[in-house]
Amino acid sequence: MILYHGTTVPRAQTICAQQKFAPYKTFLVSGDNIDLARWFAERAASRERATPAVVKLDVEEDGLNFMRRNGLMTLSQFSDGDNPRLIGRNQWVIEAGAVDYLNRALNDISWDFA
Repeated sequence: MILYHGTTVPRAQTICAQQKFAPYKTFLVSGDNIDLARWFAERAASRERATPAVVKLDVEEDGLNFMRRNGLMTLSQFSDGDNPRLIGRNQWVIEAGAVDYLNRALNDISWDFA
């Protein structure tokens, strides 16, 4: 399954150089929501005065299914209090303690400018 993570170029370079995510709460979107990843990349870049980037993850289905079944990866919907662009959309949330499972399920990871 292809997932995306919006971030900044320095962080994307670190993630890809290490071929893993750091053990922090991580937010991902599915392939049909890449525009959300770009939006979050732009937001992160504006906060950090950096260039936006999107990390592309190719993740094993079995690993994702394990994470979902065990509550390690949850689908979170944006609500009325969020930016209007986000309402009615959703993202995957992986808690810090579950990031290791994500890292073990990665087939490939790469990045590009948002």
